[in-house]
Amino acid sequence: MCRSLGAGNTADAVQLCCCADQLSDPATYWDVTPAVLSKLTTWWQHRMACVVDTIMTDDLYLDIVAR
Repeated sequence: MCRSLGAGNTADAVQLCCCADQLSDPATYWDVTPAVLSKLTTWWQHRMACVVDTIMTDDLYLDIVAR
């Protein structure tokens, strides 16, 4: 996994993956709280290594997760 992601170690590889930690509770996936948006935005900005110029909305969140 590290090799395919170009990560130096496991911790770096984990940071590149969108994990359940960044998403809403599966039982209430429609409840996109500000905390969830913040976690996902932080991951996205780190992953893209750029400033995101789009506000993270509920619809954008659902679109990203669906992909």
